[in-house]
Amino acid sequence: MLISGDRLPSLPCPCGSENLLAQCCGVYLQGQLPAPTAEKLMRSRYTAYCLKNIDYLVNTHHPTKRAMNSRRQITATANNVTWLGLTIVTIEAGQPEDKTGIVEFAAAYQEGNQVAQLHERSQFVKEKGKWFYLEGDMLPPIKPQKKNLVGVVAAKNSNNATVKNVPNKIVSNISYLNNQIPALQNILS
Repeated sequence: MLISGDRLPSLPCPCGSENLLAQCCGVYLQGQLPAPTAEKLMRSRYTAYCLKNIDYLVNTHHPTKRAMNSRRQITATANNVTWLGLTIVTIEAGQPEDKTGIVEFAAAYQEGNQVAQLHERSQFVKEKGKWFYLEGDMLPPIKPQKKNLVGVVAAKNSNNATVKNVPNKIVSNISYLNNQIPALQNILS
């Protein structure tokens, strides 16, 4: 099923691009277009985790690495983690004309009652015109700054915890996206 602006007219993309999902990662998740850069693939994979689009995560992981990160493991992560925001730290190469790229990012998440951060330096490779996630090196957490905090998706507020020092626009996006996630999962599956 295709995502259209008519169906999701004002839903922001979870990747933090400030574009609408239908005009951003949605086109990659639906297979309408391949991600043109390593950064776009990384952002779309983040969005796929937020929306629990397991097929996209498996299909964009390099074929030689898929057995190491099984569908079961990806599904468990997607089901147990609520992604809270994405910060792109650095990008090296990974442009349409490149064959390799590196994207360093930090992604805040909640697992159970714990809030944590995934800080990774991810390697991407382009084969036959398609970008793939190859592998990543885990790095120590970094302290996010308000100006770099983008793309908030928070789904499970089971203990009514509040996020401190987050701009009001992001807090309203959290609430809005909480209500939209089930519908998005149906549309993107």
